[in-house]
Amino acid sequence: MRRELLVSATPFGLRAALIEAGRASELHIESALRPSRAGDIVLGRVGRVVPSQGSAFVELPEREEGWLETSRRLTPGETLLVQVLSDARGRKGPRLSASPALAGARLVYRPSAKDHAVSRRISDEAERARLGRFLSTLSGSDGAFTARSAAATAVESALHAEAELLCAQWRTVTKAAETASAPCRVLEAGGLLGRLLRDHGVDRARIDCDDSATTARLAKLSSTLGISDDVVITSVDDADLLERHDAVGLFEAALRSRVEFAGGRLTIEETEALVAIDIDLFGAAPAEASLRALETAAREIRLRNLAGLIVIDLPRLKGRALAARQRATMEAAFAGDHAQFEFFGQSAAGLFELNRQRRGESVRDAFTAADGLDGARVPRLDALAFDLAHRARRAVRHGRRRLLIRAAPALVALLAPGPLLPRGLDGWLGAAVTLRPEPERRPAAFEIEA
Repeated sequence: MRRELLVSATPFGLRAALIEAGRASELHIESALRPSRAGDIVLGRVGRVVPSQGSAFVELPEREEGWLETSRRLTPGETLLVQVLSDARGRKGPRLSASPALAGARLVYRPSAKDHAVSRRISDEAERARLGRFLSTLSGSDGAFTARSAAATAVESALHAEAELLCAQWRTVTKAAETASAPCRVLEAGGLLGRLLRDHGVDRARIDCDDSATTARLAKLSSTLGISDDVVITSVDDADLLERHDAVGLFEAALRSRVEFAGGRLTIEETEALVAIDIDLFGAAPAEASLRALETAAREIRLRNLAGLIVIDLPRLKGRALAARQRATMEAAFAGDHAQFEFFGQSAAGLFELNRQRRGESVRDAFTAADGLDGARVPRLDALAFDLAHRARRAVRHGRRRLLIRAAPALVALLAPGPLLPRGLDGWLGAAVTLRPEPERRPAAFEIEA
């Protein structure tokens, strides 16, 4: 399947769309104010220990505190090498592991493990056997490897080179940890860009990026991962990159709670505990509509980057054959998803339950934040700053050399010279920019005049 990644970058973050067979299947967002640290390895300092829960709080860089579940007996103040499994979300801090693993494009190296493994996504028995034999030849290495789904059909020379690369990387990590002062980050996984390269680089995906500095970072990360020859990375001077395949429209649609499809409607509600998807079916063929509903639900889950426990309330229809088709439909819809996915089946109450690995923020959480106790959501300033910078760059690339920006004072403050914009917005754009703060203006109602 032909894959293309569209990556748009401004000083305020990244937005990416994965295009498969001419259609967007995944949307990803990363804020420069809250970059993803998932995958990073940190020398942390143990804070408060909670023996009753077999866990502890661990001090991380940037005055952050993570949550570690472990069977080890820890002492407050001791240093510990941990890996960030998932970023902070809501009132929950980052989730940590005391058994770091290094992920490549085809292999995962687990220094503290003993047994090699092959991804369950590789179903071909002959290929599983081939990879098992290859992994057994790596027994001289400390730790163990897991063959990712991308390892299927990969030549052994490429697998061997990646294994050596990951082992060398781990030696660098352990050496750095010996002299570091906690809390200190000893390895950066590359955030969203690193994850996209590990997931899609060896698929020979084409990556088009509208920012030269981000393109250079992609090239450096691909070299670090040893996949420079597998991926085509292009810097494009395209003012409308995210307008391809209507990616901008999809970002906006992903904020709506209702989705219509032929024969029914989905209502999607995200909560801190779980995601609930309610399905209404219409028409005279409910069985077929139920399959389309599940296909649509799976597509929206990937597109919106929904994760954690997901519950789907589908009208109950009798028949074991239909239930089997429904399950097969769900599993097929997630076949190309790199996030780990577990389908629990249908509960006694008729609810479809599944769990999807959390990898970055959902589209809703990246664009909006809760405002007060009533559950209302308002646009995030960093997301609005990205929109403003993106539109201003479009205007400049379409020939406008002087811009007047009218915006709320809080948004104007983000556009002033600082860590994200060392030369200010005009220096980044290469055009004359006048910023006019207007106290009565809502943050989302900014205007750009040429």
